[in-house]
Amino acid sequence: MQQLLPKDFLATANVQQAIVVEFENKKTNFMIKKYGNDQYFNLKNLNHIKRIRKSEENPTNVQFFLRLKDDFNDEVEQNIPEEIKPYSLKEVEVAVNMPRTKEQFLQFNKYWPITYKVQQYEIVQFTDIEQKEINQIMRQCIEQAKQTYEKQNKFNACAIYDPNKKKILQFAVDETCRKQNSIKHCTMNVMKLFGQNYIVTAQQKATIVEKVKDIQDEEKNQEDKLQKEDGEEVEEEKKDKINSKRKSEESIEESLSSYYYCTGLDVFIVQEPCIMCSMALIHSRVRRVYYSLKNPKQEQFGGLNEDLMINHMDSLNHSFLVFQNVESEYANTTLSNCQQHDELPK
Repeated sequence: MQQLLPKDFLATANVQQAIVVEFENKKTNFMIKKYGNDQYFNLKNLNHIKRIRKSEENPTNVQFFLRLKDDFNDEVEQNIPEEIKPYSLKEVEVAVNMPRTKEQFLQFNKYWPITYKVQQYEIVQFTDIEQKEINQIMRQCIEQAKQTYEKQNKFNACAIYDPNKKKILQFAVDETCRKQNSIKHCTMNVMKLFGQNYIVTAQQKATIVEKVKDIQDEEKNQEDKLQKEDGEEVEEEKKDKINSKRKSEESIEESLSSYYYCTGLDVFIVQEPCIMCSMALIHSRVRRVYYSLKNPKQEQFGGLNEDLMINHMDSLNHSFLVFQNVESEYANTTLSNCQQHDELPK
């Protein structure tokens, strides 16, 4: 299993030359106030770069970041403010790409001081127990994919899983009949079924609350009645009646624990979802997606791969983690066996 990470999370330092001006430490406050937000020395897309650092050569001096060397032409140099002209200009190295991980920050910061904002896109390390659990769930999906393939559908199936309850909430399989223009993909099917079975509307919730209230009232009356009876029932029988009511109440109250879309839930899918299904996963607000095999037509249709990471687009209002190649060897073997069976003479 491998976590799918944006390319910039794996990038090494993009080191470029920059122009800085060096002056006495006592001038620091003046320079920052005067030129810290000056458009003439605008950092543009380099907001992670700090303006000031101590001079490595002279501890009593500081260096003030002006511009990248490529942006520092003759015209810029001629228009340097008078306050800066008396001081010497120097070239330094700076990492211009923003750090996405702690490791990158430590590497990039060696060139010139930068800031680091902890990313929501975490890098996950699984325990052996978690890995085993993930593999087991994926194997169940692969078996479902095998069954639907035998019914002339695509080799794909998926499951919605609650990691807190450690429970598979919903299964669904591909029902496209191997047609390209069908929208009955397993992801679309599982979202539809999950909505029908687990999403509670406001009206349904009000009805459930009313039922719970009725049971609580009936339970209280039952307790009062049992307390007034003169030994007609033994203590164990009283407890059984009360517990029976409480179980009914808990069962109904469990319905109130409805889900807000798929927030906090994981989706397991045998084959990488297409672009349409990937967008559905975005809108459903899933926590993680695990898949086994890449989309057979990845360049055209795959939505969660190294080239097109819909789950990590800045323009979208949600992102989720993706893990690929989960039980891929088992999935490939199963699919190969299914295809060979298809080729046998009938």
